[in-house]
Amino acid sequence: MKRLLFVLLVLTTGLAGCTLPPPREVPVPFTTLAMGEHSRIRQATAMVVRNSGEWQRLWKRHGGAPGERPTVDFSREMVVAVFMGEHPTAGHGLRVLDVHRANDGLHVLIRRRRPASGTLAAQVITTPFVMIRLPASDAPVHFDYAEDGG
Repeated sequence: MKRLLFVLLVLTTGLAGCTLPPPREVPVPFTTLAMGEHSRIRQATAMVVRNSGEWQRLWKRHGGAPGERPTVDFSREMVVAVFMGEHPTAGHGLRVLDVHRANDGLHVLIRRRRPASGTLAAQVITTPFVMIRLPASDAPVHFDYAEDGG
């Protein structure tokens, strides 16, 4: 019995100074609030919204109807919005594929869809956008892009 206690003491004392490194990437849950091909924001941009005043201004600038603005509890949540800018044809779009926390902050992975080279696309002005809701964080937000088509 003394021998077993001695072994346990050695093992636990030896492991006490050992710590596992923090995970490099931790998934962050998110919900898509709005996504489409037509926004009044015509310049490519990505932004983080952390309060209701900014959210009201962004929704109005985007051209969303006041009664259709999704509800966000900014005491627990924030919004990430990405706008692709103006394009002369259909076939462009944005989609958030993943959000994860890393040592340097939050990373939002966005897929940019473009019409494949040589394909016919309707000649219509599009301004693709996507907005997501995720848990509030003061961490820096990095936008990473994956291309699709072109």
